[in-house]
Amino acid sequence: MKPKLKKYDIVEIVWTDTNIPEQSGWMSESEHKQWASNAGSSVRSVGIYVSEDKDFINLVGDMEADQDIDSKQFLRPINIGKGFIKTMRKLK
Repeated sequence: MKPKLKKYDIVEIVWTDTNIPEQSGWMSESEHKQWASNAGSSVRSVGIYVSEDKDFINLVGDMEADQDIDSKQFLRPINIGKGFIKTMRKLK
C-alpha cells in the first residue's frame, strides 16, 4: 500500500530494476526478458519525494537547504517506474 506523500517527504522505495543487467555486454531480447522475469536487480532507493505522474514516482537525492528560497535546486534525480515498486514507506 502506497503511503500518502507530500512534497519533500523522505521515502524508501524497494523496486526491481530490469534495465541494467549484471553481466557485461549486450543481451538479446529473449535473454533480457528471461533475466527481467527472474526479478532483475532489487534496488533500495531513499530520497526526497518531489512529484509523480501516472507512470513514475520522482525523487531527488539532494536539494538546496536554504528554506528562504522559493525555487529550490534539486540534485540527483531518481525516477522509479510505478510498476516496478515492491514496497514504499515514508521515513520519519
